[in-house]
Amino acid sequence: MRVDNIKISAGTGCSDGAEKEPEIKKDREFKRSERLLTGADFSVVFRRGRRFRSGRLEFIFLANDLDRSRLGLVISRKCGNAVLRNRFKRILRELFRLKKEKISRSVDIVIRALPAKKEINTTLNKANRNRAGKRSFLVPRFDEFESDFNRFLAFMPRSPGKRDHNRSANRRNDK
Repeated sequence: MRVDNIKISAGTGCSDGAEKEPEIKKDREFKRSERLLTGADFSVVFRRGRRFRSGRLEFIFLANDLDRSRLGLVISRKCGNAVLRNRFKRILRELFRLKKEKISRSVDIVIRALPAKKEINTTLNKANRNRAGKRSFLVPRFDEFESDFNRFLAFMPRSPGKRDHNRSANRRNDK
């Protein structure tokens, strides 16, 4: 018995006739150079940056002298257990990766996740206690964070002005 028309999926390990997985475009990757890594970088953005709050996210941004935008994330333990905090991070990194082309200038952005409001969290906790009696947290959803991120992009100025770059220098000279 002969079988001529066999289609092998990419997950089988066979290379004959297997379909390739789609490749991520190189300009859409989230590279190490696009991350805020040091405490000094975070401190500068927190001290001198402008703030915008939307939903459960606070955006702090400051123009930089690099040719790219960078992202830093701050998610406290008040936002949930490690699983939820990592979900926050994955969603926010993915949003930055997808929307970084819409950021028209090079800025350092720190996104701080805020815990759910206490009255909402308390109501949900009473209604959604699991068998062990542990608190349940509000699970972050991609579409909610995407709308917050879009509001931030609409709020952020389009072109870097001298005021943004020299804002902290002007404050020091005035004192």
